Amino acid sequence: MKVKELTGWLDGRYPSSAAEHWDNVGLLVGDDEEEVSHVFLALDLTESTLAQAIDAGADMIITHHPMIFEGQKKINNHTFTGRRILSLIKHNIQYYAMHTNYDILGMAELSADYLQLTDREVLSVTAETQDGQEGFGRVGELPRKMSLKECGEFVKNALSLNDVKIYGDPDTQIEKAAICTGSGKSTLVNLIPRFYDATKGCVKVDGVDVRNMTQHELRDRLGYVPQKGVLFSGTIDSNIRYGKPDMPEEDVKLAAQIAQSDDFIEAKPEGYKAPISQGGNNVSGGQKQRLSIARAIAKKPEILIFDDSFSALDFKTDSKLRKALKEKTKDITTIIVAQRISTILNADQIIVLDDGNMAGIGTHKELMKNCEVYRQIAMSQLSEEELA
Repeated sequence: MKVKELTGWLDGRYPSSAAEHWDNVGLLVGDDEEEVSHVFLALDLTESTLAQAIDAGADMIITHHPMIFEGQKKINNHTFTGRRILSLIKHNIQYYAMHTNYDILGMAELSADYLQLTDREVLSVTAETQDGQEGFGRVGELPRKMSLKECGEFVKNALSLNDVKIYGDPDTQIEKAAICTGSGKSTLVNLIPRFYDATKGCVKVDGVDVRNMTQHELRDRLGYVPQKGVLFSGTIDSNIRYGKPDMPEEDVKLAAQIAQSDDFIEAKPEGYKAPISQGGNNVSGGQKQRLSIARAIAKKPEILIFDDSFSALDFKTDSKLRKALKEKTKDITTIIVAQRISTILNADQIIVLDDGNMAGIGTHKELMKNCEVYRQIAMSQLSEEELA
């Protein structure tokens, strides 16, 4: 069949329009008029993966994670991405990626099917359509009531996994379960504000176990921004002040500047008094996220937690925001969960998670030398110049 027949079928089941706006999915390299007979599937298009596909005689590669996330100024043999693009063209291999659109429309339902979940709901809603809600993960009723230990065995067998870790009392009875993709990054940082508690070990802030603090005492020291920003009915000013209503006006404006929000705020006739509808539906996704970031910064917390909060921002805004954060919040401990290497490139310490386990820890340079998982991700996202 022709490439366009296969991609048309894929797009019919998992439309590119369902992907997150920052994502880059679809036919990334190739000619959709070409014939295709041998498709190679992979998680990432690393150089070793590409070599395997060539050896196997593939004429098309489909990966989950896109090789290209941003515009390429140069395509030559001196960059990781350039070499792979040239190799794809040389061997006449078409390249297609399906990432968050598949997470939302394919992987979540498929996983729920394997677990036989009933009365399902979307775990994290990304869109409302005429057919209902779309989003990441699913939550539903298990086929029967079972202990946590039995549930672990059930999940292991249903998903054909080598092993499963369970946390909590093995005899706890389970009736309803949620399933979602990921390596555990958000789960880890969500232990800090005690959205749930560690069942082994402990999380300490300034040497004190967070379980020994009151919720108010703990969260008063934190600034937290989730992946999906949340705004409340009111004004831009009241939303930024939400964590500390009596803050001076200059603190509000400084937080907006750091969060790269001041440009669109000042472009509005009402400025900081511009109305915000419940949920922030009258501003764009990127503006909503920047205002959520401004609110966390304005509070002047001891610890700032960004749970993949920059993924909704374009690369230029992401870069400017991180630079401003580094300059203006030097006395604040900042924890960033990210999928983009560029977001955490200059962090003092980087923890690499893979399949729920720590695959590496260190600086960018240390991890490039010592952590294969990190190196492969970095090489798939950044040029040699950026990695130098």
